[in-house]
Amino acid sequence: MIEEKNVIESRFNIVKTWLKNPYNAALVGIIAFAFFLRLYFFIKVSGQPLWWDEAEYGATAKHWAFGVPYDMNPQRLPLFQFLGAIMLWFGLGEIALKFVLTLIPSVFLVFVIYLLSKEMFDKKIGLIAAILAAVSWTFLFWTPRFQPDFFSMIFQVLSVLFMWRYWKNDKSKDVVLAGVFAALGLHFKISALLVPVVFLVFILIKDRLSAFKNRNYYYF
Repeated sequence: MIEEKNVIESRFNIVKTWLKNPYNAALVGIIAFAFFLRLYFFIKVSGQPLWWDEAEYGATAKHWAFGVPYDMNPQRLPLFQFLGAIMLWFGLGEIALKFVLTLIPSVFLVFVIYLLSKEMFDKKIGLIAAILAAVSWTFLFWTPRFQPDFFSMIFQVLSVLFMWRYWKNDKSKDVVLAGVFAALGLHFKISALLVPVVFLVFILIKDRLSAFKNRNYYYF
């Protein structure tokens, strides 16, 4: 019992020390603000009818979970509907699906945008980028909708983050992670294909023919 108490106190002190850094405290405040702002609009529009795209994703999830007759649109990548089907199979309803699969990823996107901006510039720029993402009307508009954009964007941003780290530090594990996240983003939405295309163009401009000699790029 005493050991558990000491562990809890130790972890609490670590968090307390971490929050003493004004940048960390500001980040927590921005994330909290982003969550409650999204929650407000989420509750406000929760009774609206589904859009066409939402209905397609939901129908596919129900088809996989319960065998409801429906022919999946081949233009829709499967991973989002698969997650929805799992949640439906466990008895969760539409509101829970939207909360877990769109609202929470929408908030997490603010955090990964901070990470990318901090990596490319500094913490101040990271906080500014996070604030802009937190209040973006586009993100707020799509947060209550049952759609895979936020999942896809999270993995796209993470792919750019690790690719940027690779170009800075030349560590092969970063380019591997960039490839993994790019693939995950693509399995949520086809538009994520733009990320590796942009990488390819940048690599050809930056490295030219020497890019074909770099084995790390083949990991991607």
